[in-house]
Amino acid sequence: MSGARRVMMSRALLYVLTFIAPLCAVLVVLTTLRAMYDAYLPLPFMDQWAVLSIQDCIDQLFDQHNEHRIVVFRLLSMLDHLVSSGTYLVNFYASLAMQGVQAVTFAALVYWAGVRGRLNVIQAGAISLGYMFWGGQWENFLYSFQTQFFAVFLAGTLAFAAIAAVRGWAGVGAASLCAALAVGSMSNGVLVCILLPPLAVWLGRPRRETAVLAGVAAGLIALYLVGYQSPDPDLTPFAALLKPLTSLRYTLAYLGQPLEELLRVQIAAVQGHRHLIAIVMGGIGVGLGVFAGAVLVARPSFATPARLVLLHVIVFIAASAALTSLGRLTFGVGQALASRYLTPSLIFWLALTFLWWSLLPDRFRILAPASAVCALVLMAGYGRQVDEVVRAMRVARDGAATALLSNVRDDEEFAKIFLDPQVVAARADLLRRQRLALFATPWAGWVGTPLVAHAALRPASACLGAFEGAQPVADNAPGTAFRVTGWAWDPARAGAPEKILLVDAAGIIVGYGLTDGLRPDIVASIPPVTRQEVGWRGHVKIDRPTQVGAFILLDDGRSACPLGGSRLLGGPA
Repeated sequence: MSGARRVMMSRALLYVLTFIAPLCAVLVVLTTLRAMYDAYLPLPFMDQWAVLSIQDCIDQLFDQHNEHRIVVFRLLSMLDHLVSSGTYLVNFYASLAMQGVQAVTFAALVYWAGVRGRLNVIQAGAISLGYMFWGGQWENFLYSFQTQFFAVFLAGTLAFAAIAAVRGWAGVGAASLCAALAVGSMSNGVLVCILLPPLAVWLGRPRRETAVLAGVAAGLIALYLVGYQSPDPDLTPFAALLKPLTSLRYTLAYLGQPLEELLRVQIAAVQGHRHLIAIVMGGIGVGLGVFAGAVLVARPSFATPARLVLLHVIVFIAASAALTSLGRLTFGVGQALASRYLTPSLIFWLALTFLWWSLLPDRFRILAPASAVCALVLMAGYGRQVDEVVRAMRVARDGAATALLSNVRDDEEFAKIFLDPQVVAARADLLRRQRLALFATPWAGWVGTPLVAHAALRPASACLGAFEGAQPVADNAPGTAFRVTGWAWDPARAGAPEKILLVDAAGIIVGYGLTDGLRPDIVASIPPVTRQEVGWRGHVKIDRPTQVGAFILLDDGRSACPLGGSRLLGGPA
């Protein structure tokens, strides 16, 4: 192939990549944002039950959580209580902002590393955005408690970038602040402190600045270790080191997870070989990282500040994977494929891709963005998996939410959101009294009040649906608490209503329901209904036998429409 023809083909490929990358990135971002909206429910989940108020945050601010010091999360939770009544909106917006900053930082780093040109800049921005917002990281995007996963890796990237890009003591101060945020986010933040001084030396920072930076790093590590206790006395890092091969497999699987996850949803045969594929891909990534590091050592002129930052991000993520393996060996290698670990492993591959993008000769440079855009195309097709996750989350949490709103004790549902249902029942009183989290929403205070005080009544012809069943809940006085089910459809919106109200014979609201179930039978038998997501379930709390009916909220809660099939509850069986 002639040189001119090769140049033309490379140019054409460059334009194709520049067209595809932004489209895929936008689709990835929109898919994740939609999932966050659909899954949002201001209900504490698992670890969040320990931090329900500002006082909880203050009392536990520097306390150890497993092996972490989650100071940053607790500070964000305090702000969330002040700004949004503990509804976790601050945490979610912070997560989005942090991933956005991470994407912008990487796009700037690859530009600084020498990848210039308008088309390359567009590709780099799209790749960064798509990687950082891919819905495969659903655990970190959809659970507000996971904010610190985004925080620690962003703080690490910014710490390395600050010491490389900001001159003088301002750079030392900025890097030190970012290192402190990393240590205050998760335990692997101490690795940032360990890596910063060598990076400063490699960059040729003045000795005094490097010495001060090393002193600050040592101080932060010491603060982290004050009062530290091993979460599992039987599994110390030293004991884990006795199983080096298991630790290595875990580390490589952790790093190789992104491609394994992308292939798993496209190729059924991959399902039975997940660990092997992840380990192999992790090994390839480590090999490429070691090779890139060797190039920078052997060719000092190649070791520009931006490339050194990218290399240190790669080392930070790889070391984080190894550190995680030391504390998670008892869970097996499969635990390395947890969704939350996709955040660091994606950063690992993004930094690796961008580093090689800047290092490869012009003839082969297109390979780096081409491989990243191929991955981005697969990420754009991940929407169905994200939808399934959201549906599973709603099924796990909605029952507990309607029970709490209806003041029903339902330990079976409570056990889905915390290991000890008694803790949920006891601590929910604090949320109810202070109108926090779930109880901060306007409709949470409607129970015990007339329906007509909140919504105008519409004729039954304005909606479709039925109140189909009721089952007593054993954890309450006999005949007072029930789980209820049915289906509902809003013809005006051509979709299922989100909220259901249960109303007694006097028109008083006695319970709540949420739509989260699939009902293919309804779609098959009732032509106007075109979507399966029409099943609802909820709870009712009454103090005497009464006829109970179900209403759906229409027009953004301004009106209510009755469903068919009211039932006598609390009466003779």
